[in-house]
Amino acid sequence: MQDIAFKNVSLKEMIEDLAKSVTDENYIPKKYLWCNGSSFVGITSVDLLRDRFQTKDDDFSCFEWELKNSKIYIKE
Repeated sequence: MQDIAFKNVSLKEMIEDLAKSVTDENYIPKKYLWCNGSSFVGITSVDLLRDRFQTKDDDFSCFEWELKNSKIYIKE
């Protein structure tokens, strides 16, 4: 059985990856997760105008918080 590894990524890296998927129709962005302290939850929406993203369980995190201490992850 293979263990799942998670890699912490910066907010900047996530936004750049998502922007690339908008400008390059052949590019598929990574799936991003947010660690809420006890588990990993999928990020479902990124709102640049409201400076925050939303997760699958309707929680959210503000960009300001993530710039200081990113809790954003991808599966490796």
